[in-house]
Amino acid sequence: MDRKLEQDDNRGLQQGVKDNKKTPNLFRILLERKTDTTQKVNTSPTGYPSLLSNAVSYTLNHPIITLATNDLNQDLDIVTEFLPFPNQLSCDIQLLNLRFIHDMKEGGSIPGEGALLLLHRHGFDCKYPATGLSCSTNQGKVSLGEMFHEDIITVKETTSTSLTMMHDKETIDTSVSQYIEPMEIKAFRMTF
Repeated sequence: MDRKLEQDDNRGLQQGVKDNKKTPNLFRILLERKTDTTQKVNTSPTGYPSLLSNAVSYTLNHPIITLATNDLNQDLDIVTEFLPFPNQLSCDIQLLNLRFIHDMKEGGSIPGEGALLLLHRHGFDCKYPATGLSCSTNQGKVSLGEMFHEDIITVKETTSTSLTMMHDKETIDTSVSQYIEPMEIKAFRMTF
């Protein structure tokens, strides 16, 4: 078959860049000084960023977006501070997702009594000081029982599960801190 007669798949396969459209870029440079210079130079081609650079990257990639209504008949009470949890998470642990599990008995349209909690622990290089951060790290320990305001949300049961919630692993005592390995994502099925 002649290549000229083939149709374009619109996926960019076997096609060069033919446009001259300018792409705006905005770069940030973070300069840090190592605190421990007595160690040998790491010859490994890979490494971890610092705790500060993880926090800066997360802030730049996931900015807080304020949404307001345009209804002129309402008095707007804009919240200046939003604290979803009573205690701040550790600097190296990120809340990836907290989503309600839909009740399949009602056709999947009504949220059920449970939720999936996804937590990710960043790996970081300890040779850089964590100056300028308002949080600290506790070596990957998370207390699931202290994550939520008890007067608003009461957690009945917590189960460790797979990321897709297809395979439950074990029931977890929420009073005991859970350990998350660096660069790992942990999933928890919570019943409220």
